[in-house]
Amino acid sequence: MNKIEFPRLGVDGKEYTREYIHQWYLNTFHDAIKKRLKGLEYNSQSKGQKEFVRKLIFNLPLMLTGTPPKLKAFIDSLHVEYTNIATKKVYKPNKVNGKRRKQTFSKGLLQAMGYENYRENKLVELSRMLNIKVCPYCNHNFTLYIDIMGKTKMKGLFQFDHFYDKSDYPYLCMSLYNLIPSCSLCNHQKRTTLLDLRYNPYFKGISDEFHFKVMDSFQLRSGKKAADKIDIKIERNVSRQGVDELQNDLHLEEQYGRHKDIVQEIYDKAYNETYYRNMLTCIPDEDREKFLNQWLGIPLDKNDIDKRPLTKFCQDVLKQARMEYGRGKKI
Repeated sequence: MNKIEFPRLGVDGKEYTREYIHQWYLNTFHDAIKKRLKGLEYNSQSKGQKEFVRKLIFNLPLMLTGTPPKLKAFIDSLHVEYTNIATKKVYKPNKVNGKRRKQTFSKGLLQAMGYENYRENKLVELSRMLNIKVCPYCNHNFTLYIDIMGKTKMKGLFQFDHFYDKSDYPYLCMSLYNLIPSCSLCNHQKRTTLLDLRYNPYFKGISDEFHFKVMDSFQLRSGKKAADKIDIKIERNVSRQGVDELQNDLHLEEQYGRHKDIVQEIYDKAYNETYYRNMLTCIPDEDREKFLNQWLGIPLDKNDIDKRPLTKFCQDVLKQARMEYGRGKKI
């Protein structure tokens, strides 16, 4: 939903620019991956395999730090060539009992890129700099980095989703902009689905493409506390593309439909908002909004949806409640 913007404010409070992260990423991974790719080239059995690996080595900086549109263009130029050799055999890098064993080219390529070796150490260090606290796909769950054991060990309470699945696009499994820190639910439900480029959080935010709508909301204004009788739907905003693919994969309506109690609470607060504002008239304007936001418990700036789960949902519900009580966006 929310775009991953740069510069990033890291867990350590330092600001990390896009350029800094690119350079750190290349310094950390480039040479080791290049060395393993040269080994894969040596162990390849066909001219086509060797030529493909040479192209990867030549384009390795692009593969590692290329922006989402550049990765898409890279796929368009090479993927057909890859699919023609993916299931062909190559030699494994190490002998077993003095004999050379074989594996598919795709598996050898995945090992050469080294994602499994990096995902619980160096890539967690990356997450420390990115400091993405909320799943950018669903805005429903936390994606936290933590220090444990007296800060001698780091741990990511999230999973890296490969926007282009690593089983189909192993040559992109270590691409920075293909690694989306996400919640386990989104990672598993989206696992092999190829989404349109606009859903890549490094490329675009889609929170303005749609809004959550409370259906049968009169039940909430009847005074009967009938939140169990409402439904939550996702509606496309005017002149926007909507998020149908994401809804089909991640079942967002069903996930957010479990939060009817929160909807009732927001409607109750919207009803009492005039009374609360009147109590704050003696407070300076700049402080009044701060106290109101604290009372509502909802960050009201649309740019803050990446700071806390459910923020997009709560903002949309509050806007609807205010409109239905005849108060527009703001009293």
